Amino acid sequence: MLLDEILQKWRMVKAMRHIPKHARVLDVGSGNGRLFQLLGDHITEGIGIDPLLAEPISHANYSLVPGNFPTQVPKGKLFDAITMLAVIEHFPEDLLQHCNEICRDLLHDGGLVIITVPSRYVDTILSILKLLRLVDAHTLDEHHGFEVSMISEIFSCDSFELIYRKHFQLGLNNLFVFKKKRWPRSS
Repeated sequence: MLLDEILQKWRMVKAMRHIPKHARVLDVGSGNGRLFQLLGDHITEGIGIDPLLAEPISHANYSLVPGNFPTQVPKGKLFDAITMLAVIEHFPEDLLQHCNEICRDLLHDGGLVIITVPSRYVDTILSILKLLRLVDAHTLDEHHGFEVSMISEIFSCDSFELIYRKHFQLGLNNLFVFKKKRWPRSS
């Protein structure tokens, strides 16, 4: 639906500003790969994972894999950025508890986790818009009362530092950018 697409692109544009040039990007909840289409040759490689994909899809500098995060992440790959745009609020509790460690292990030192998450008021608004058939909101029931403050709790540790936070979409959405801290190498 048009409103869904407008809101999705708005989230993507906000996130794209933080993705470094020539990055290797993991997009969790990639859908049809729209983020990679918008990024074009700004990135070196992209891998998208989405449980709603029917089959793997390959393009020049990105591929899309059906399945769930993190089980479908190719083994041995490290990324410069992980994006989770309007997706972390859908994660089951056990995945949320380990999300920090999973992202830490998938990123190069200095790598970024870029997250957008709606405020709690969005569920009510989406329910109304869904009734009016203005948005799909087909996964609204997966939000399970997710609170925006949980993002800082999930990533508040010795592995990441919050380097950017901003409200957007009239304050109904939140952008977080966490940077993986560099660790001294053991000799």
